[in-house]
Amino acid sequence: MLFKVIKRVCVFVPVFAIFTVTFALGFHSVFQNEDAFSHLGYSIMKTIAMTIGELDFADIFVASKDSEVSSSDALGCLLFIAFLGIMTISAMNYITAMAVGDLVELREHSEVLSFRILVDLTLESQALLALFSNLTKGDKREGLQQSVSKTKV
Repeated sequence: MLFKVIKRVCVFVPVFAIFTVTFALGFHSVFQNEDAFSHLGYSIMKTIAMTIGELDFADIFVASKDSEVSSSDALGCLLFIAFLGIMTISAMNYITAMAVGDLVELREHSEVLSFRILVDLTLESQALLALFSNLTKGDKREGLQQSVSKTKV
């Protein structure tokens, strides 16, 4: 079952990586002057961090009071909104849905396995009780025979 979950995640990882690198390239192109996106490696790491919730909107997208709003700021905002819709909301919800779907299968599998273990335990207990019962019956007969032989002597 674990390999099934890993296989399912491995199918999604390449798609997730493609979207991550694509958005990282876009952020790197639009926000080259920002420290977080100044190098491609930093841009990829920042995009991964943004995917898991560290968005820092004010630090990156809000212009200071003395700077002018440019077309790259508008493009950056559109890219950020697309990132929110695709990566943060859709991709994370898809990963959550995969995990929940796997949990349902795991629960059903565990119920079957627990019934199998219960049946095995019941059969083993029954066999041990039968063995113990046979041993105690033999002890009573031997004890009875010994007590009878002692009274005759």
